[in-house]
Amino acid sequence: MKKSSNKNLFKTLFTSAAALTAVASPIVASAQDYDTMINDTQAQIDNLSAEQSSVYTELQNAYAQIEALKAQADELLNDIDADDAKLEDLNQEIKTLEEVIEKRQALLAKQARKVQVSAGTSNYLNYVASSKSVSDLVGRVDVVNRLVEANKDMISAQKEDKEAVESKKSETQATKAEKVAKMDELEGLKADLATQTANKEAAYNQLTNDLNLAADQKQALINEKAAYEEQLRIEAANQAALEASVAAAAQADSQAELDAQYQAALAQAEAQDAAIQEAQAQAEQAQAEQAAAEQAAQEAEAAAAEAQAQADAAAGQPAAPAEVAPVEEVPAEEVAPAETDQTVTEEQVQADAAAQEAAAAEAQAAVEAQAQADAAAQQAAADQAAAEAQAKREAANAAAEAAQAASANVNTLIANAEKYIGTPYVWGGKSPSGFDCSGFVQYVFKETYGIDIGGWTGAQQNSGTQIPVSEAQAGDLYFWSDGGSTYHVALATGNGNYLHAVDFGTPLKYSQVNSYFAPSFALRVNK
Repeated sequence: MKKSSNKNLFKTLFTSAAALTAVASPIVASAQDYDTMINDTQAQIDNLSAEQSSVYTELQNAYAQIEALKAQADELLNDIDADDAKLEDLNQEIKTLEEVIEKRQALLAKQARKVQVSAGTSNYLNYVASSKSVSDLVGRVDVVNRLVEANKDMISAQKEDKEAVESKKSETQATKAEKVAKMDELEGLKADLATQTANKEAAYNQLTNDLNLAADQKQALINEKAAYEEQLRIEAANQAALEASVAAAAQADSQAELDAQYQAALAQAEAQDAAIQEAQAQAEQAQAEQAAAEQAAQEAEAAAAEAQAQADAAAGQPAAPAEVAPVEEVPAEEVAPAETDQTVTEEQVQADAAAQEAAAAEAQAAVEAQAQADAAAQQAAADQAAAEAQAKREAANAAAEAAQAASANVNTLIANAEKYIGTPYVWGGKSPSGFDCSGFVQYVFKETYGIDIGGWTGAQQNSGTQIPVSEAQAGDLYFWSDGGSTYHVALATGNGNYLHAVDFGTPLKYSQVNSYFAPSFALRVNK
């Protein structure tokens, strides 16, 4: 019954091993594809990174062009302001000239009326001809000459003044018109660049999202590969254990048969030993009886010889030799064939015993090897668990130290940021002389951590990990968005408070999150 049970167990284990091998093969084939998929994903990441870098360069160029346009626009605005001031001066000058001209016209009219009164309704000739004396004639001629010259000078001056003022005014208006036209052109270029920048920002953000997805996909593949390899390791261990169990069962089955053969051979050898010992005892007894008979015969012969000698001595005749009864030889039992059978049987028994001992030693070695393998696996598992525990302790310590350092750094960041409260708002400003919202956070992060998170909100919103507004802590960033790209950023200082460069006419200040101007999301910057 035990032998049959061992065979059934062996069949069951063999069937299980075959089934396990059939299941494990597709997993191995599938695991071989992970490296290819991971490499393909990395290639996608490299391509996306190169494309993102190109778009980032284009964005930087676009922002540089916008800055250049802004500088030109500022210069033109200053020139237009100067032209407006000049036109104001010219208008004042024209107004003054008009007043002078008006006075001159009044003077001319007065002089004309005087001449007409003095000469009545006559002309200048009549006025001169009606002189009463030579001196009067000379006087009247001089008056007429001076009047004519004065009128001519005033008319000429009036004409020149008007022409000069009108010329200056026209020239200034033309210059201003050119500058206004140039300003309109710059505004158009700025609008085009803004559109292009918005498109590139959207492309950059999309590439960033694609990169994040690709990185997540790569990490997922790496995790899946590790899981498959762990599964294969476990299944290989199970397969080895199963095969060892099969071998042990087979060995146990063979050992049982060998034990039965050994017991039979041992019984046979013991029977043969008993027969040999009995034959040896009989032979020894026969030899002893033969020796006793020879000894008795020799003693009888010696006694007879002595008796004959005595008789011869008494009769004085030589004595005839006495007849000695022949001693019957007892044939020894033939034991040679028994000794030959005994030799053959012992050799067979020894050979069987040696085979059984070798099989038992092999089985014992297999059991010991399995025990050693199990012990090694347990030791490896214990070592791995200890290493993992040590790694977790080290990670926890490192995290605690990093948290402590981060807390100190955040305090420094907030202190640096508070230094610039009251700084005026300057569009595109990136220095303490004037900040806009993105320039402010870029400056304080670079000042505190030595890192550049970008000089505009589109780049800054990709400089870390997005988190809900409710999870924002001191040192994080708040972003405002209109559903597309972001348009405002602020530095969170804790408890819903934040520092930011607000807008034109409002200096840098503290504000607090509220429902009327709530951030769209928050960001934890990678340091």
